[in-house]
Amino acid sequence: MLTLLDRYVFSRYLAIYVIAFLAVFGLFAVLDGFTNVDAFQQAHNRGGLIHLLWAIGERYFYQGLFLFDLAGTAVAMVAMVSTLAMIQKNGELNPVLAAGIPTYRLAMPFIIGITIINAVSIANQEFVIPRISSKLQIGHGEDANTGKFAEPVYDQQLILFSGEKVILSEQKLINPLITLPTPMISQNLISIRGTEAVYFKAGKQNPAGWLIKQSQPKFSDLQLTPQGQATIRSLADAGSVFIVTDVTLDQLANRNKSYKFLATVDLYDRIVNQKNSPGMTVSQLIMFHSRLTKPLLNLVGVFLVLPLIVRKESHNLLYDMFVCISTLTCIMMLTLSSEFIARSSLISPEQCAWLPVIVSGFLAAWFSVQVRS
Repeated sequence: MLTLLDRYVFSRYLAIYVIAFLAVFGLFAVLDGFTNVDAFQQAHNRGGLIHLLWAIGERYFYQGLFLFDLAGTAVAMVAMVSTLAMIQKNGELNPVLAAGIPTYRLAMPFIIGITIINAVSIANQEFVIPRISSKLQIGHGEDANTGKFAEPVYDQQLILFSGEKVILSEQKLINPLITLPTPMISQNLISIRGTEAVYFKAGKQNPAGWLIKQSQPKFSDLQLTPQGQATIRSLADAGSVFIVTDVTLDQLANRNKSYKFLATVDLYDRIVNQKNSPGMTVSQLIMFHSRLTKPLLNLVGVFLVLPLIVRKESHNLLYDMFVCISTLTCIMMLTLSSEFIARSSLISPEQCAWLPVIVSGFLAAWFSVQVRS
């Protein structure tokens, strides 16, 4: 049960967090918006001022959701430092300690706050970001119907998928060109063309794959092997074929960055499906393991910040804040450095993700003896 002290600290922490995040988001929107205002004006010069402002607002609304996924937990640590510093400055900790309440009892409202932020961040990451990924991958002044360059990619059966462009909002590949390998899928090396291809996710009665509309050559003209007949399927519409594959739409557009917008389950499926493919990168493994360890790292951060701000035999609050912020910065630099080392294959992605957690936990235990009591 939360006490009056817990509710007081929690409400102050939440208020500081909201103000800090809005400040970060506002700074990002202003700098990015003014830097790219010409791109917005060129794309929306015919719609008037209201249309231009609506387009800018819509873009930064979606970018704000992605910014929360990237920086929301970092802002939470800064908000905790600020909250504890204000409590220290106003002398509000003295009566608490005089009443015999342990200093680490102050961690409770921060743990609750971090847990709530973690839960909202996970929900945003798993359910919101994947749904608005098409909005996040467009350039300044573009809309969701703007086509992206289609990057050729092989699936596990060595079928090559390519095309003219990808429209993310409509889940379409314009002017698809699918090359069937021989002798696994086709008896002859042949390419299937079409006007457009639509991606369908796996359902209870149908596998995942691409529907090729107005395909050439027709299905009856294809010389398929038994494996090819299971992969290339005819439809009631004689002019269309369905290709069963693990290649998803996001792999055809901005493949090196689009995995950041996937839900964790979809990210895991991509890693598994690309296990033997040169398209699979270490960055995807790092992202997967980092998502698993990030909530734990945030909770460990609570026990790292508390003894650095509420230090015994310390008479300079600014110095304590400097030490705390410097320590958190070093942890962030360690995280970035370990990712770079993992991409160089010097350590595994698992070690890369867990190293900051282990170091933070060690430092939290080391500094615990310095907490004021």
